[in-house]
Amino acid sequence: MVLSLVGGVCRGCVGIADRSDGARDQCGGISDWHVRRFWHRGLRASSCPSVPAEVGSGSVAPRRYPDAVNGYYRLAPALYDETARGVPGDIEFYRDLAVASGGPVVELGVGTGRIAIPTAAAGVEVIGIDLVPEMLEVARTRAEAAGVGSTLRLVEGDMRSFTVEMPVPLVTIPFRAFLHNLEDADQLETLRACHRALQPGGRLALNVFNPDLSIARRWAGRSERHYEPFDAAGKVEVHNDFDIRPARQTVTSKLRWREGGAIHRGSLTLRYVGREEMEALLAATGFEVESLFGDCLGSPFGDHSTEMVWVARRSS
Repeated sequence: MVLSLVGGVCRGCVGIADRSDGARDQCGGISDWHVRRFWHRGLRASSCPSVPAEVGSGSVAPRRYPDAVNGYYRLAPALYDETARGVPGDIEFYRDLAVASGGPVVELGVGTGRIAIPTAAAGVEVIGIDLVPEMLEVARTRAEAAGVGSTLRLVEGDMRSFTVEMPVPLVTIPFRAFLHNLEDADQLETLRACHRALQPGGRLALNVFNPDLSIARRWAGRSERHYEPFDAAGKVEVHNDFDIRPARQTVTSKLRWREGGAIHRGSLTLRYVGREEMEALLAATGFEVESLFGDCLGSPFGDHSTEMVWVARRSS
């Protein structure tokens, strides 16, 4: 399969891990490694200007990165891996959908390959698309080590404008990558690109958090001096500060992480969506909702669900 792309925005999320007692908390993405819930569900770098990229020749045109990428994702892929641990059952959920589809599968926001590598190991061809070459390099190294380097193809690209030469049966946007579409037009363009990439009757699967602004506001009140260890060894400490804009449905996490004697800074913005808004976006772009779950374990969606897990079918 030949994949052509236009470079731009899509990245891996910063986010969730469960406490040992099975409970879950929420915060702004990077923080106490066992905390995540409102915001745990996905911090990704905000949009940057699109720059054409030729895929297939192996060459990628130079591009400018936003501060969020330069200050976090490009500098700290190991930090990302410590925090982006997914939501319970997400690897199995997306892997099983991929196996059922027969492949190939396009995964948007592939990051360091946390979901794509197990999917490829199950025998499904995966095309993983992401913005940051440093993250893709980590994924490439891990794919080779796992023996799936020929099954998982990794490409820089933009979720709003990617194209495939041959339609695929499944496109996935795991771990809240969709929330990095900060404008209405970005959301619609991403879903239209997914629609174009799918076979008639093909499926789109994605998960986003079910917003709870009260939790984000609680975290927003923390002192700038407050640092919390998040990694198992306690060697790295992270501080989050929040800028919440309800009118625009955006939350920006202003990050400072301290590693040894050095302090690094960055910021990440996402735009949350509600259930009815997501349903309207899918309908407007030619999708019919097949399933809505409250988590990646298949629980029914309800008032207290912390996640919205969507499976939608491309209309004929």
